[in-house]
Amino acid sequence: MSTQDWERVYRRLDHGRAQNNLRTILRQLSRHGENFARTFVELQQLRQEADYDSNAVVTHSDTVNSIELAETAISAFAQLSEEERRFLAAQSLFDRR
Repeated sequence: MSTQDWERVYRRLDHGRAQNNLRTILRQLSRHGENFARTFVELQQLRQEADYDSNAVVTHSDTVNSIELAETAISAFAQLSEEERRFLAAQSLFDRR
């Protein structure tokens, strides 16, 4: 995927929709897929708190831990079948019907 294609996909992502959809499909995923989805939701919640809660305190240690969680989730995602990666992408990008 080219950088331009990735940017197009990234900018289309509605993080709230992705969180809700990923929560609903956890039982349909492999262990690694579930790890990725749970981590995505957790990190998105932490980002929301950091961005919108004026009383939130984010330490250097918190940041390092979040980066490690993201790296672990990326590794989990890389271990998924192409079919499961596509399923996760579709569930993250589109409304559920």
